[in-house]
Amino acid sequence: MADTFKWTAGGEGGVVGCPGTVLPAGWYKVGDPTPLATTWKNPATGSMYTPQELGGLSGGTTTGATTPTGTTTPVNTSGQIFYQGKPLGGVTTDFLNMTMPEKEAWIKTTYGVDVTGQTWSYGGTAPKTASTPVTTPLAIPQVTMPNINSINVPAPTVTPAPAFEITPEQQAWQDKVGGYISETLEMGGRGIPQETMDLMVGKTTDTLKAKETEDLRVMKNNMERRGITNSGFIFSNEQKIRSGTTMAIANSITDLQIQNHLMKVASFETAMGQAAQFLGYLGEMSALKNAPATQTWMAQTQANLYQFQGKLDIYKTQLQAAYQTQNTILQGQISMQLQKDAQVFEKWKTEVELEATKAAAQAQGAGQLAGTSIGAMASLIKPS
Repeated sequence: MADTFKWTAGGEGGVVGCPGTVLPAGWYKVGDPTPLATTWKNPATGSMYTPQELGGLSGGTTTGATTPTGTTTPVNTSGQIFYQGKPLGGVTTDFLNMTMPEKEAWIKTTYGVDVTGQTWSYGGTAPKTASTPVTTPLAIPQVTMPNINSINVPAPTVTPAPAFEITPEQQAWQDKVGGYISETLEMGGRGIPQETMDLMVGKTTDTLKAKETEDLRVMKNNMERRGITNSGFIFSNEQKIRSGTTMAIANSITDLQIQNHLMKVASFETAMGQAAQFLGYLGEMSALKNAPATQTWMAQTQANLYQFQGKLDIYKTQLQAAYQTQNTILQGQISMQLQKDAQVFEKWKTEVELEATKAAAQAQGAGQLAGTSIGAMASLIKPS
């Protein structure tokens, strides 16, 4: 008696006549839990194992051997496996009899795509002799879409802000104050004018000289009253008075020079503060001069934004109208197409149901997959 071979994706061994045994994926001889091959295709030929090849692996006879599961010829592409919106290819007649894990293992082995736990579907006709419905491709209407560059929206009119101008009196004051501060800083500060210092030194000298003359007169009178006639002694006292006058004049000049330097330092420090304040004033004047141009630029930019927003509003309205027009045309075409396809589909459905009933009597699960294929095709044709 010929051997029968089957492919299993792994699991409980009831599929190959070994119930209660956990088997790995592979080709098995019915009733034998030892795998003959662990791949769906023969590596030597690149095609699925034939009964003769499997018989050779098992060492049994192949005469009259039953065609093993998965070795039948794939059906045409009108019935295909779809994964991620793309067709992978057709299936074999035994694909309909497989369990879900076996189907997923068959897809992975045949097409190299692992769909385990993923969403995939089988659409089209099951292996049968019924005719495949032919439908006319639906033409998508082409509606001219709007172009935003062709939309003309006038921009709001912007009137330039008036320029800021200072009065001649204010300009003259700026020149005067700025020049004085700059000159003070360049001089290192303003001290006592040299002419004033000369007058002060001269006045101090005259005062000290007058005091010297008076001191000499008083000293001589005292000498005479006391009867001192020693000319050397009298001359010595006179020189002391004259030396004191000279020292007083020198001290007054030194004090005046120190005062002059300190006044220059104080003046320089004051000028630096005035310069900082004047720079702040000039900054405010510059801001006032530039303010009209800045305000005009801001107003013009705002006007441009309003203009572009107006173009966008018109563009969105036109775009929505274009899509509504296209959808209206497309809905009418779909309705007419469904009416034309309904009769073809009903005829095809009847043929498939008859084939599914016949297949259900021959192999368990075939009718179920045929019904699944009908539902998949109906879901593709039925409008949402």
